[in-house]
This record gives sequence, C-alpha cells and structure tokens, in this order.
Amino acid sequence: GRHRGLGDARMAAEILSIFLEMAEKMGITRLDRLLDDHHRGIAGRRIERHVAPEEIAALPHAPGVYMMRNDRGDLLYIGKARRLRERVSSYFSASVTAKTADLVSHVYKIETRTTRSPLEAALDEARMIREMKPPYNRMLKSAAPAFFIKVDLMDEFPRVTLSTKMSARRGVMHLGPFIGRRGIEHSIRALSRILGLRTCGGKLAPSEEISPCIYGQMGHCTAPCNMSIDIDGYAERVRRAVSFLRGRSGPILGELARSRDQAASAMRFEEAARFRRHLEALTTLAHRATRLSEVVTENNLVIVTGEASDRAAHVVLSGRLALTRHLDGDEAATEVRAFVAANYDRYKMKAVDRGELEEMSIVARWLRERAPDEGRVIFLSGPHLESLALAS
Repeated sequence: GRHRGLGDARMAAEILSIFLEMAEKMGITRLDRLLDDHHRGIAGRRIERHVAPEEIAALPHAPGVYMMRNDRGDLLYIGKARRLRERVSSYFSASVTAKTADLVSHVYKIETRTTRSPLEAALDEARMIREMKPPYNRMLKSAAPAFFIKVDLMDEFPRVTLSTKMSARRGVMHLGPFIGRRGIEHSIRALSRILGLRTCGGKLAPSEEISPCIYGQMGHCTAPCNMSIDIDGYAERVRRAVSFLRGRSGPILGELARSRDQAASAMRFEEAARFRRHLEALTTLAHRATRLSEVVTENNLVIVTGEASDRAAHVVLSGRLALTRHLDGDEAATEVRAFVAANYDRYKMKAVDRGELEEMSIVARWLRERAPDEGRVIFLSGPHLESLALAS
C-alpha cells in the first residue's frame, strides 16, 4: 500500500502513535507542553537570551562584520553578513544547533562594523579571526565548504583532484570554487575515466614490470605506471582535460554523445547508459566551469565597491588581491592605474605566497556568489586600465 492514499494515512497514524508514546515517556501529556518543547529547537533547550530584541532590531540592514562578547566583554565569535540584522537575528531562532545555542547563552553584547560590500566583510572577518582568534570560531563552521578542482601541471603524469584548499606551489591550476562535493567528484571521475587519467596518488616511477591497478586492468586508466603510455601521449590527454576545464567542452561532449548513440544503435544498452551518465555529469561541470569563466590564478580584474561618495578599488592580479585603495579622488584613481601597469606582468611571474591563499579563495568565492548590486567588476586583458573605468 505504499504511496496509495490509505497506505500513507495508516503509516502517518502509526508514526503519530510512536511520537505520542515518545512524548509520554518524556513526561509531556499536554499540547501546550509539547509546543513549549518544540520551541526549544534542535538544541534541546530554550535559548538563553541576554541581548534584547530591540537591540537586534536596531542593527543596520547592511553588509558588515559582527562581534559577540560575553558579560565580561571577552570576544567569543566573529562573523560576516550580507545583511547584519538578518544574520544576527538568526542566532536566536528555534532552529539553531546545540553548539550555537551554547554560544548564544554566553552572549551579552553584539558589536557591528558595516562595510562597503560583502566582499570587504569577508576579507575583514578573515583578518580579524587571524588576529584575535575567538574561541567559538574554531567550533562553529557556518559556511558551506568550497571545493577547488586542481591539476598539478608540474607533475609528469598529472591527475585531476578535488580539494578544499588551494596550493601555493608553482604550476598548480585551480578551478572553482564549487559548492557541493558529490556532483563535482562524479564529474571529475568521469573526466578522468574518459581520458584515461590516473587517480592514484603519489609520484610515479614507471616500469614495465609494474602490474597496473584494477582501474588500469579495466581500461579506466591508461596505466602510465607500467609504461603502457609514454609521457607525450599522457600529456596530450592532460591537455584535453585542461582545455575542457577552461571552457572548451565541445570536443569531449561531442565524442561522448557519438559513443552513446553508437552503443545504443548496436543495442549495447548498458554501455549506452554509462556514456549517458558521463555526458550528464560533464555537461553539468562544463556549465559550472563556463559560469566561473576562468581559472582562479588567471583572474585579472579590478573590483569597485561602495557608493559614489565612499568607494574602494580592489585590484586582483593573477588571482591575488594585490591592492585595496580608497577612491577618495583623482589622485587615488591614478595610483590604481599606475599599480596595474607596473605589476600586471610581474604577478604572472610571481609565485603564490602561502599567506595569499585565503584572500584568493575569498575573492574567488565572492565572484561566484555575488549579487549584481554588490560591486562593479572591471576585467583586465592587459596592464592598461582605462582612465574612465574607475569613474562612478
């Protein structure tokens, strides 16, 4: 009787009976007490609130950073928000976790600092957490993790991997950030399988005496470990993978579509279904990669945030936040143009410093998630920035 009207009604009645028995064991026998327990939320207890609702209602409806302090004034937590009032008020809802409820029970004061944009809020939050090290920032991870597709082009036999961290090593290509691990993992596995790229970790020392792993035996990998393919042949497959990730997805998607149709015409339906799944996964990845437009380390742009009377320019060269300058006049705009002209080529040759990785990730994520009104992006195709580009 599943998914039929009577069967579903009986199942719902059985579940209700189980819940009523659970409530009775908890000593809850009246509806008002059941509602009171529900209002305790998933934390299992009522939120101990020491900040008046009026104080939260008075917070600005603007991007910025908020700092939560205890009754002694000690800093407990630092966070960022697109809209401060909405974000802070969410801490006092019934849907908070036990860890968040514990934080809120110790909060007696909330301070805020508004910023020109959510990008500046994210950069300020990261800097303040590094400097002040609030205890609850280590316990609470509110943002969904961002993932980067990585290809180490300095390896003789590169592989396509997924990571939450960017690498400072020279020659590592990063594409992203992506939100949601499962779909991206499926896509890069399909890409590696189609092109025969290895998935094993570590540095290879190819030898004809090596017996390939199960993937090599099944034909999912070209097995460079036992010299079934030479460096040049493998490099060509890597080149096709990089071309796909940079947005030239047509050749590989076309091949997959033809293979799917040929398998279906020959009545090899399981094989056709496998090609169809690979095609769907890579089409999704191609769409997301195209939307991101460029590899992180190839981002060269200027982000202008704020209103006409209070604007700032953030210069991003080779993916790195190279300069932030308050645009308080023509002289400031001239300095920004001069900086771009002097550093555009230098940053292409400059190795990524480990201390730059966090800001690179923040900028890349902001570019992916930004709303149309959160800032103006000026893409750079060379060291020359038009004199009118920074005008309001």
